[in-house]
Amino acid sequence: MASAGKKWLIGCGIGCLATVLIVVALVGGAALFFKDIVSSWNTATESESELIRVHGAVADFRPAWDGSVTPERIEIFVAVRDDLAERRGELAAALPAAAAGVDTAATGLEKAWRVLRAGPRLGTLLADFLAARTAALLERGMGLGEYAYLYSLVYIGWLGQEPGAGPEHVEMSFGGRGGGIHYESDDSDERQSRSRRQRAVRRRLNELQQRWFAAMLAQTPPESGPGADARRALVAAEAERLAGSTTAVAWEQGLPEHLAAVLQPWRDRLDDAWCASCNPFELMFLDDGAEDGTAEDAEEPRERREAI
Repeated sequence: MASAGKKWLIGCGIGCLATVLIVVALVGGAALFFKDIVSSWNTATESESELIRVHGAVADFRPAWDGSVTPERIEIFVAVRDDLAERRGELAAALPAAAAGVDTAATGLEKAWRVLRAGPRLGTLLADFLAARTAALLERGMGLGEYAYLYSLVYIGWLGQEPGAGPEHVEMSFGGRGGGIHYESDDSDERQSRSRRQRAVRRRLNELQQRWFAAMLAQTPPESGPGADARRALVAAEAERLAGSTTAVAWEQGLPEHLAAVLQPWRDRLDDAWCASCNPFELMFLDDGAEDGTAEDAEEPRERREAI
């Protein structure tokens, strides 16, 4: 249990931890809130560990040689998105109240009470969202790596959503296991906060996608001919583009036809399941298999388990 508690602190991030410590120092009764949050995060980390045991970590996933997906895997992804609809709604609804807790117009005790009211609920809802995602993936037979791959393929590459979309005053950091999230509470405006969040999310995606594209290029195409050669060239060119900029994201300049065609039947349902406010949390994993968040130090992907 001590190990799970440690992972909670990392997943929550320094900003969240600082908020909790301030609240506990000001209000002794807040220890009850702290206990509830820790319990929720312990549940989230333990269930995610089970998912990783079954399907491997995010870095383990190997897409098909040309990045293609089958209708069966897309159908499962859509089902997981539907399973999470209620949790997404709860989390999105709680974010404005948490943002008000760090409103720069509030100071001193007023701000402390706002954080006391909003912070614990948000922390619990976020843990519950991650736990629900894990439960849905376990039930449907999909790993975190495949989920992240399809999420970026669908929402960024195909539907053209901004990778750094998210609620006001939220910034992300991805370092080591899990990364972190915090609310900025200085005098910088939302444009600066959004810019920092976009850079962090883009770099996170770029790191994961460089791994996935390297795994694609390491495979021998099972077919030959002009069509296969053209797909191979597209993957190689996109891999080169990703390697050229740490903020480049795969297929953001347009999804190839062989990928877009299989997604089309689910367009309406996938579009309805997009949540800009929850987007920063979709790439939050409590244990992604990399000690320091860099592709160089993480283990090589292992054989995927019939993911595609």
